[in-house]
Amino acid sequence: MSSAPIRSFSAGPGVVNVVSSTLTDGDFNLERLGVPEVRERCQALVALPWTLAAERHGVEVVEVEHPGGGFGSVGDIVATSLRGAVVGVWVGDCAPVMLWSGAGRVVAAHAGWRGIARGVLDRALESLVGRDGPAGRDLGAYIGPCIGPCCYRFGDRDLERVALGAQVSVDQIAALDSDGHRALDVRRAVRAVLDRWGVEVSLDERCTGCDPSLFSHRRRSDVERQVVGVWRA
Repeated sequence: MSSAPIRSFSAGPGVVNVVSSTLTDGDFNLERLGVPEVRERCQALVALPWTLAAERHGVEVVEVEHPGGGFGSVGDIVATSLRGAVVGVWVGDCAPVMLWSGAGRVVAAHAGWRGIARGVLDRALESLVGRDGPAGRDLGAYIGPCIGPCCYRFGDRDLERVALGAQVSVDQIAALDSDGHRALDVRRAVRAVLDRWGVEVSLDERCTGCDPSLFSHRRRSDVERQVVGVWRA
């Protein structure tokens, strides 16, 4: 069993748990290792059935209808209403966004800049509560470790694409990196969408580029990935 800490959050009448791996838990890159090995590593992290998707920076939803079902299916959103079934994402610098509702549903979204520009978070929230919106739904979210603006120099054209997808102005998501160049604040872009839906947010402020306990594709060209998962107890 891994020593990775489990965070617990109240969700309606029950509890939702979130786990986030580090470098010491190993690589969870599904493209490099394949389903059997990654599934085994996931269950070493938390001894429950997991589902991860084959991520493509899109908005496809993988619906988990039985514990562990759909592992390796193409998608960037994994959702379930089952108890005891972990849904998760594997990431290097993109934001892992875990979502839950008081009604018992949990959703994991892989939110990189391309996904945010394409509307992955709105799609994930629609999967969580439906298209009618969140009124009275008791929604919560956890944003896991991702790259910070300090390490994420970004071009103006792509900033505009992210802002359009998040439905905010460029100024709301732009920042400066550690060298004073224009940068993208991924967390701020994610929060802008979650705030629009009335979601209560908790976050891990670690930057994958700065923290040596985490993998970073952008900063260190790591090919390995960490994993973040959510489940209802």
